[in-house]
Amino acid sequence: MKNDIEIVDKIIWHDGVLLETRTICHHAEYNFILIVEVYADDSTSGRQQKIIEFMGVEHFSQIMDATELIDNQSAGNIKDAIILYKKKKYKIMINLFGGFLSFSFGKLRVIDNEC
Repeated sequence: MKNDIEIVDKIIWHDGVLLETRTICHHAEYNFILIVEVYADDSTSGRQQKIIEFMGVEHFSQIMDATELIDNQSAGNIKDAIILYKKKKYKIMINLFGGFLSFSFGKLRVIDNEC
C-alpha cells in the first residue's frame, strides 16, 4: 500500500486541471487544500479528482490569472509540478497556464483518492 506522499509523487500533473484552492488556519497551523483533476500515474487513461491537504504550510506564494486558467481548463491548466524535500521540509511548485503556486509544508494527506 502506497503512502500519501508516494501517491502524490506519481501524479502526472501536466495537462491536469486546477479546480479549487483553499487555505485553513487550524490549531495554530496553516493548511492548504488543493482540488485537482489529474492523471494518477503513467497508466491512467483519464483524469481523476484528487483532494490533497498540505499541513504545516510556510512561505506561501500564489499568482493566478483567472481568465487564463478558465481558457485553458478543458485542455488542462496545469503545466507541471515538482515536489522537493530539503531540511526536513517539502516544497511544492505548481506551474499553471496563467500563474503558479509555491509553498513549503511539513506533511500531506490525500483526502479523496480514486486509485
